[in-house]
Amino acid sequence: MENIVKGMLRNNESILWQGAPEPFPLLEKGSRLGVLRLWVVTFALAACLIAAYCTQNVAWEMRFVVGIIVIALLVASAPFIERMRVKKEKFYLTNERAFLVMGPKAVYAMELSAIDAIEVVDDVADHACIAMGSCIFEYMRKEMRWRACHPKVNMQDSDHRGQVDGMVFYDVADVEGAMAILEQRDRRIVA
Repeated sequence: MENIVKGMLRNNESILWQGAPEPFPLLEKGSRLGVLRLWVVTFALAACLIAAYCTQNVAWEMRFVVGIIVIALLVASAPFIERMRVKKEKFYLTNERAFLVMGPKAVYAMELSAIDAIEVVDDVADHACIAMGSCIFEYMRKEMRWRACHPKVNMQDSDHRGQVDGMVFYDVADVEGAMAILEQRDRRIVA
């Protein structure tokens, strides 16, 4: 993945720091309640729909019941997919930009000079996450893992595809190293 970022670097831009998420459980402190709630509501709703359909229709079709079960399983698998996506992410900081790489075709960048706020959030789960861009701060604590999979893209700015207004580096091992670079960004903006 580093080659992907290296291919996107500008003249005089170099990678200063890189990282990846540390291993984390599916039902961690910050997401346990939301995941369990999703599972309970999904399966309860599916059971109610199947029960209502079967009691109202004497000649009910198995395709409908199987369809509801498949849909419920797809919805319930969302936390597994989200966790898998976050675990594959790579983080890079250059002297000009922050990169969040999710795959060969999913690379998001944020100009260091455009980052209006940075927050290290370690009270949501048992590890530290770095949130960049104040536009994601409002609901960040409720949806940290989701926001790590979905950077805040400015849909009105079609000239700068891949540029984002906010992103999260999830479960960063070397928070001090990343923050040292991001704090230098503050000094460059003032100077």
